[in-house]
Amino acid sequence: MKREQQTKILELAMKHFKLDCHFEEYRTKKQLCTRANEIMSNICEKGTVYKDSYLYADTLDACFFIDRAGNACCAMAFWFDSKSNDFTDKAGGPSGQSSVQAVTMAREIVAYMQSIIDEQSKEEKK
Repeated sequence: MKREQQTKILELAMKHFKLDCHFEEYRTKKQLCTRANEIMSNICEKGTVYKDSYLYADTLDACFFIDRAGNACCAMAFWFDSKSNDFTDKAGGPSGQSSVQAVTMAREIVAYMQSIIDEQSKEEKK
């Protein structure tokens, strides 16, 4: 999938979920600074456009992208301890939502991205 298409899909999804639209392009492993980025790099090709987000959780790192096969994806990494407010079903720490809520949000974002991809695919086949 072309870079412009990836960017547009990510932009539509992030705006829909009221997240910022700051994107990066994966060029080298050296540029990747989070565990979620490293996971993403194993699933996609160089040149892939991606979006990092904490999804309003304190200890979670998410990376949204489109894989080699054209599927919407999210790689995630997070940690918590026995006293963490971030891994509950209720609102998390200072950032606003728990990791559980953030994972649910990530699933919704990926589903929304995939619906855009599927719609574009239908249009291309016409």
